[in-house]
Amino acid sequence: MSDVAPAQKTAHLLSAFNKAMNTYDVSALAICFATDAEFTNVAGKRATGRIEIAKAHEALFASKQTPGVPSFYGSLFEVESSTVRFIKPDVAVIDINWKQIGTTGPDGQPWPPRKGLINTVAVEHNGEWLFVVFHNMVIQ
Repeated sequence: MSDVAPAQKTAHLLSAFNKAMNTYDVSALAICFATDAEFTNVAGKRATGRIEIAKAHEALFASKQTPGVPSFYGSLFEVESSTVRFIKPDVAVIDINWKQIGTTGPDGQPWPPRKGLINTVAVEHNGEWLFVVFHNMVIQ
């Protein structure tokens, strides 16, 4: 049995995801996902694979808002808390409670602060943790 606490094993992955969200870095975000990952956003739209996941975030992260698309550019995303449950030593279910402020709706108007929950499955591959299934939802 490892002496490392469960949350510490996956902490680098959560930190990298949080940083990518706050630097609007599509490439850095994509690297958090396995090449064959399944991603579902808060609206229920799915993307399969690292490339599709990156494409799904391009307009959200763009410095100039795309008409009809929300904008995360200039927002602050924060992981408020997370829980980790290991199914196997190299497979973890992670619940991530998050908040985001400073987003802009598809109509160009500011959105109020949002809170949500990400339910994800992550796997360890060659010492690196990656998301393989990722479901995001707004809860407030």
